[in-house]
Amino acid sequence: MFKYLVVLFISFTTISAHTQEASGLSLGNYNGLLSTKLNPAFINKSQNKWEVQLIGAHLFFENNYGYVDNTSFTNLIGRTDEVEIYQPETDVPLQDLPLPLIFNEAPRNSFVDLKGEILGPGIMITLRDKYKVGVSYKLRGMAGAQNISSSLNYHNVSNLQVDSVFQLKAFDASAALWSEYAVHLGIQQNKNLSIGATLKYLRSHLSSVFSTNVDFDYRYQGSDLIEGISGSNFQIGYNENNNGWGLALDAGFLLHNFDGNGSEFGFSILDLGWMRNNGSYYNISFQDATQLSVSNYENIDTYEALITQLENDFIDIESSDSYTILAPTAFSLQYKRKITKYISAEAFVVQNLKWSNKQLRRSNSFNVTGLYERKHFSAFLPIALYDFNDLRVGAALRFAFLTIGSDNLISLVGSSQQFRGSDVYVNIKIYPFAKKQDSGKEVECYF
Repeated sequence: MFKYLVVLFISFTTISAHTQEASGLSLGNYNGLLSTKLNPAFINKSQNKWEVQLIGAHLFFENNYGYVDNTSFTNLIGRTDEVEIYQPETDVPLQDLPLPLIFNEAPRNSFVDLKGEILGPGIMITLRDKYKVGVSYKLRGMAGAQNISSSLNYHNVSNLQVDSVFQLKAFDASAALWSEYAVHLGIQQNKNLSIGATLKYLRSHLSSVFSTNVDFDYRYQGSDLIEGISGSNFQIGYNENNNGWGLALDAGFLLHNFDGNGSEFGFSILDLGWMRNNGSYYNISFQDATQLSVSNYENIDTYEALITQLENDFIDIESSDSYTILAPTAFSLQYKRKITKYISAEAFVVQNLKWSNKQLRRSNSFNVTGLYERKHFSAFLPIALYDFNDLRVGAALRFAFLTIGSDNLISLVGSSQQFRGSDVYVNIKIYPFAKKQDSGKEVECYF
């Protein structure tokens, strides 16, 4: 069973598409609707009276469960058929494989972290020079797991040794695909304070959860049998009926001229909410010395077939026809320091808040970005610590209506690195192509 479960988990995470924050879409004074993903009060920073969000996308992936050697994201796209799993116990040398997929063998916990977004459409307008309101749509997907026990390393699971005893540490995994319909409101209270909120209606299309609350041991007995040494329980849920729904809220404030020289300080709470899924959810318990046949699970390729087999093997099963998955809640602090008229430094911290083992996880990050910005051109140089320990450098450019960038630039190019993930985003929007002078007359202004 454990062999099947880990393969199932790897499969749904690697085809789903937590998280970098896409600095080129979140920071500066011209990102409008999209900047609300970091702080809904950022909508007040927009120098445009209105904007129309057309279409955009953001893809992020990071893991330490395994990597593809000697490649990058752009190199890998056209060569996926050359990827082969490296098997240390065989006679095939590593250098003979064109794109070897090398799985973690170290006795440490692993993680898998994915995010994908389709951005837009949306619209933002300014009312009475004090209020900014907008509506937008996103299609969001997230999947991931933290603290994956080393006993679930690929080679441990695929090459079970007779009488081997494995410890399975408590961990949880979750994935979801949902539509997000948002209403944005920003208020400029006075010259030193702006506040903002985003209310989101969530429509769940697909979700899956797996968790085990306590540690337990199991042994491979050979002859196709796995034995649970200690009793325990695990939970599994799945929904693909497009009939889940939920609500979420973002709220924040922004202090202007915080410590002089045009500086800013902001705080926000993000994705505080939930989705109710009308799918099947099972809590499965088992006693000491429970035995399972590995071959019964090797050819299972649907969730329904898995549940049928679990019901045959376990007696103590509690089920329900719905479950709630919590949104990827986090809080964020932001700071901006102006250096010259067009150059500034912006920094932010994002810290996830976990309430449940049935929750999507937003990854932690610390980011410092150098920013050169004009009305129709921006250049971003972000330096980020993913989950506070993995340093990466990115770059992004905004040419009028088009923004393109990455917060992990090195992962995109080259062919001599260990490819563990990447980050790339692009966006297209339109806005008024004119700037007001102090005289009140509008003039064309390009840079």
